[in-house]
Amino acid sequence: MSYQCPRCSGSGEIPAHRNVLNGVCFKCNGLGTVARKPPARSVKWACYYAGVHLFNISAKTQSQALNRAVIHWQSRQDMPAFANVFSVDDIQVHRN
Repeated sequence: MSYQCPRCSGSGEIPAHRNVLNGVCFKCNGLGTVARKPPARSVKWACYYAGVHLFNISAKTQSQALNRAVIHWQSRQDMPAFANVFSVDDIQVHRN
């Protein structure tokens, strides 16, 4: 089974790179299809700690984003930005 190339969207070429081999897509070798299914794209998630938006992260799912936000907090709990965060329950992520 073949899938549409995620890099060139099935066209087989990338117009912005016409100066290199006339813009042929290196991922699909100009065919427009690839053998393996492309991975799901990451989404930007806004991380809220005790109701305050501190930063954004990329993750494929909300649970993955929440896990990353928790790990980030656990490794930096003593920083002033996290002074009002007392437990994992104070951490939320929302799709940007």
